[in-house]
Amino acid sequence: MIVNDASPDQEICDYLRTFAKHPHVEILTNPFNLGFVGSVNTALGRLSGGDVILLNADTIVPPGFINRMSAVARDGDDIGTIVPLSNNSEITDFPLPFHNNPLGSYAEIVRLDRLAAKANKNTVIELPNGTGFCLYITRACLDAMGGLSESFQRGYLEDIDFCLRAREHGFRNVCAPSVYVGHAGSRSFQGEKRALVLHNLDLLDQRFPHVRAESAAFVAADPVRPARQAIERLMPISQQRPVLILTVPGAVDAIAQARAQQLVSQGHAAIMLALRDHGTQLCFQSVDRTVPQSLSFALSSKAGSRDLTDYLARLQPSHCEMIDLSQAPLQLATVFNSLKIPFDVWIINGASIAASPRQSDDEGAIISAARKILAPCAMAQCFASLQFRGSKIELRELPISPLSLPQHTPGSCLAIVPVCCSANEFQTIRELATALQARAAHIDILVAGSTVDDERLMSHPNVFVTGSVDLTELNRVLAPHDVRWMLTGFDQPLFGHPVINAVRRSSRPVAFLDWSFGAVPGRSGDLAMSPETPRNRLTDQLVSWMEDA
Repeated sequence: MIVNDASPDQEICDYLRTFAKHPHVEILTNPFNLGFVGSVNTALGRLSGGDVILLNADTIVPPGFINRMSAVARDGDDIGTIVPLSNNSEITDFPLPFHNNPLGSYAEIVRLDRLAAKANKNTVIELPNGTGFCLYITRACLDAMGGLSESFQRGYLEDIDFCLRAREHGFRNVCAPSVYVGHAGSRSFQGEKRALVLHNLDLLDQRFPHVRAESAAFVAADPVRPARQAIERLMPISQQRPVLILTVPGAVDAIAQARAQQLVSQGHAAIMLALRDHGTQLCFQSVDRTVPQSLSFALSSKAGSRDLTDYLARLQPSHCEMIDLSQAPLQLATVFNSLKIPFDVWIINGASIAASPRQSDDEGAIISAARKILAPCAMAQCFASLQFRGSKIELRELPISPLSLPQHTPGSCLAIVPVCCSANEFQTIRELATALQARAAHIDILVAGSTVDDERLMSHPNVFVTGSVDLTELNRVLAPHDVRWMLTGFDQPLFGHPVINAVRRSSRPVAFLDWSFGAVPGRSGDLAMSPETPRNRLTDQLVSWMEDA
């Protein structure tokens, strides 16, 4: 059944008429535009029995998808709705989860569908709700629920409302990861979309107060990940040998991402290797948003290590770059050596690098086996030379995007840009706020970023905290304020961070901890503070620096 919702496009109307004489096709033409809900409910009213698939006009379906979804529907009497995997499904996306992936060609869609059918045969995944781009509804569910709610404005969230109501009636919403359907998406309503979604979201919140929390929990748990991973394991390996970048959550990850983008700009393929669950899981994620996106290997098990070795042998990376030495498992370095994959070590997190002889056995073994020791800046090179005496430290600078602040005006605001979200940063800002209030009450503090306790900092009358800010937002956040001084890089030795690099090269005087201990000359007007200075003395230096300006 094809519904023509009073399309103004004559070419579409003429095309639909070519199906009119087909014995298995029925054309419904609305006299005027009824919208998604009106059209669906009109069509449902014409059907006396059978299951139903709601299918958007901007989908591309593979052969046999109806029979395979119908087979899933027979898996349990309580199944009410089923959705497939898709490039753009909001909840069952592939390969990048919760992201609008490219549609791809028909041949690509069929290829992915065949891989999904092989990888995830007989697999069913529980969902909080389905989405209406391709929504299979069983007859039992449809008879119990009736049509879609007409309380919503056009085009958004009626499908979610239907699924949530179905669940209240005892039906399950599931994903059939053995089916893949292409979906162009975001073609309807365009400029109106935001207003429509916000209005409908308010209505959904009223009906289902816990839906947002449940959605957030679903995203965090990501139960579709094993199905995506199963498909990725079957996909052929790209012929381009990628660079692997080993990273961990936290401030160093921003540096790893900057290095990855630098490699991509130079024509390399790059894959992030993220250590999670306290270093027991190694997750692969391609930087260019192609596969792999969901592959993970359990480093804590022999089977996981064996699978990782087999996959790396197929992948044939050119080399690996370890961003945080303290988090790099010796086991991983052993795998690289066994496959003759060279690896480099970056001097990024200076706090994790212990000077000999305190250096751990694992770190020492990794350093000894590394092809190169790389430093992202001259300060890191000096710092590493003190830690690894006799080792060659190669300088390889990361890209820097200086801030473009407005022309300097005689303002009275200190902009503090934290990057570690640590207790030490928080305490330093508190002590500085107290000292400025006592000695230089005319100076206000703008904290452009997040801390461990933003609300507590905001209790100081001279402090305003913006909350989390990334590098792309920093110019916009700082521009309205009369920033005269800046402070960043005042916690642990962290080298190559894109935010610290940008602030250090801004047009304002900048205070920072100098981990080269004076070996790297600074700019006139900046305040390079010794890391060995106690925190209360650092506060005095900062206040005096601003008072003397």
